[in-house]
Amino acid sequence: MDRVERTLAGFEVVNKVDFNPVREQFEVEYRSECEMGEEFRAAVNDVIIFPSVRKFLGCVGDRLNNSVVEEP
Repeated sequence: MDRVERTLAGFEVVNKVDFNPVREQFEVEYRSECEMGEEFRAAVNDVIIFPSVRKFLGCVGDRLNNSVVEEP
């Protein structure tokens, strides 16, 4: 949650970021002439990897690093 909040708050145009636990979503107050939903979504997608995915990728990396090349 903190990583998402910091990412959203990092935009220059953002005035305020709050998490609404009832709706399970962030509410972002910003000053801009155009909607920025896609920019916010892309920035969040760049920094978030779910813990289970991170663990899976780590296990795959360990297997690749520890694999033995067998010759015929």
